[in-house]
This record gives sequence, C-alpha cells and structure tokens, in this order.
Amino acid sequence: MALPPDTDPDDEDFMTLTEVQEVVKIIDKISIMPARTMRICNQFRNLEEWIRRAQYNSVTREVLDQSLVLPRLEEFLSDDHAPTRVNKDIPVNLVENLTIIYRKWDHGDLSVLARRGLIQGSESSPFYPDPDWSYRRSADFFGHGHLVNGQTWNKRVEMSRDGAHAPFMAGIYGTMEQGAKSIVMGYHDEAKKEFYADIDQGERIWYIGTGHRRQETDIEPTNVKDEVKHEPGMVHLNKRGDDATAGTKALITSYRTKRPVRVFRSFRLAKIVEYRPVRGFRYDGLYKVVGYELLKQHRQIYRFELVRLDQEEGNQGPLRENLPPPKPAKKREREDDDDSPDECKQTKPPKHRATGSKGRGKKIPAAKTEK
Repeated sequence: MALPPDTDPDDEDFMTLTEVQEVVKIIDKISIMPARTMRICNQFRNLEEWIRRAQYNSVTREVLDQSLVLPRLEEFLSDDHAPTRVNKDIPVNLVENLTIIYRKWDHGDLSVLARRGLIQGSESSPFYPDPDWSYRRSADFFGHGHLVNGQTWNKRVEMSRDGAHAPFMAGIYGTMEQGAKSIVMGYHDEAKKEFYADIDQGERIWYIGTGHRRQETDIEPTNVKDEVKHEPGMVHLNKRGDDATAGTKALITSYRTKRPVRVFRSFRLAKIVEYRPVRGFRYDGLYKVVGYELLKQHRQIYRFELVRLDQEEGNQGPLRENLPPPKPAKKREREDDDDSPDECKQTKPPKHRATGSKGRGKKIPAAKTEK
C-alpha cells in the first residue's frame, strides 16, 4: 500500500466521477471472466492502477454519492463474495488495498493528504490530531478493528489520528489490566548509537520491552543477558524492589490472556531487516505473545517472543514484503486476449499522471514491487 501524499492542501487533486466509477466496470469484468487467463490478469492490473489513482487523488462527497461505488464495493468485498474472490484467484494484496480504500471512504474520510485532521499550535510546533476532526478514530480496541494488513502511514501522529497505534512516541500501547493492543517495531539510530535489540524474522519476532533508565556507567547492550539465569515466563524484581514498566506489564498480560497484538513495522528498523519499510510505518497484522524472559534484572528489561497468526486464524494476508513473485507468463503479449488458462505476468506498474478535476498533472510515484 502506497504512503499517503504529504503535500500542501492547495496541491490536492481529486478524482472525477468517471474515474471513480471505473472500478465498478473492472470488478464486474473480473466477476464474469474465467480464472487464470490473461484477460482476467489484465483486469487485475487495471484494478491495481485504479487503486493507485485512489491512493493519490482525493474524492468529493458529491462525486462519491453520484458514483454509487460504495454499495458495489461493499458487495464485492463481503464475506458472501469470498468464494468468488478465491475462485477468480484475485491477489490478496489487491483485495486488502481495495478494502482500505472502501473503509476509508465509507467512514467519510475522503482526502488522501497525510496531514488531514492534524493541526499545529504554532508554525514551529509538531502536528497533533485535531480533537474536533470528524473522522478521527480510536485505537482503543483489540484485533484488526477497522485496520487492514499492509496499511501505511508517514508518521506516528497519523497512526494515532487513524486509530492504529495511539501513542506518538511509546512503542507499546495497552494496559497492565487488559494487555497490549499494539506495538511498533523499529527504533534503530546508528548515528546516536541508540536502538532496541529486537530480532525480526517476519513471522516470528523477539521484541525488547521498555526498561528503566540506564545508568551512566551502564554501557552493556540491552540484549546481553545477566549472568544469573532467570526462569522464563516469570517476573523478577530487582534489588530496589522495582518491577517491570507499564508497557512491559501490558505484554506480560497479553502472554497470559493470549489476546493477539497488532504489530507495526517502522522505517527505523535496522537496514539489515528484510521486512523494514523503506519509508513510513506499515501494519503487518496480528501476532500472539508466546513467551518472555528477563534479560536485565536491574533495569527490568524483558524480551518477548511473538508469532504471527496464520492467514485463516488471523484473517489477514501474508506479510507485504514476503509475497511470492508471480510466475512468469508462457504466452506473448499479443496473445493477451486468449481465454486459455495461463499465469499472470509480472509487469512494472504503468506510469501515469493525476487526472483529477484540478488537472495539475502531478507525477504519481511508482508502486513498490512486492517480493
């Protein structure tokens, strides 16, 4: 899913009525075409192109109402239509991206600008969510809620506005009583020599909880265990009687309740991490805390093991940076209208310009290629 454009409101472009309605024609064709043919693969590419246009161009309420697109999208994305989507072999990432757009529009949030619903106290102060903005959402829930695997944001404040992860800074969101609702992976600053020693293997991660402040003489890395072995799955107070931080307690509760935790990956992960977003923040679905151990008793640093729910249990697609590449086509371009079974070809997304009502002709960034 492409990042929202972080541009000035004066540069906002809008989709025309014809452009909005185009998606209905595309999904109608997909619904009647034979699966695994080049004709339906072409429609998948058309759908991908439409999604990218909707990601970079806003829509007015008048145009959306006139288009009658929402009821058709609701039907196409419904559970009742799931067998058809499976039979047609529609790529999961296309369905998820279309769901993100549908839920956003259905909620009334029709602008694509990254800074929508954000305000500043002064020109030099940071942005924060406008408490009076009509479309602000709460992140105080467990599970996916209104979020979709692969959803992206430029900054943490946007995540808070959209009800993804509430805190602007803290990596763990939740309470000791209920458990953790979400975590953000990825504070790794080589220049400042500041980072959490998380281990990210995609489907399985080891997440370092928050600890008490480091003493000036303490230069040992946080992931180096104490010489004394601490029993896993137990809480151990330090010599001063301090126990774990509030965020760490929330994850311990999640281990005990088995409630899944939303996981977001950040561009601030170490560059060696395969699943690190190049820019911004990405929602990577639900994980379950399956174990924890104490690393540093004095600072109360715990490490948690989390495993991603499978696609059926978690009702989520695969990690966006872990999608298998399309199989190469066996037919040549001139045979694309043939209805015989074939594989979808891997092609570069077509380049196009914004063609909305303002007609500014801005270039639209190329989509990221899924691995």
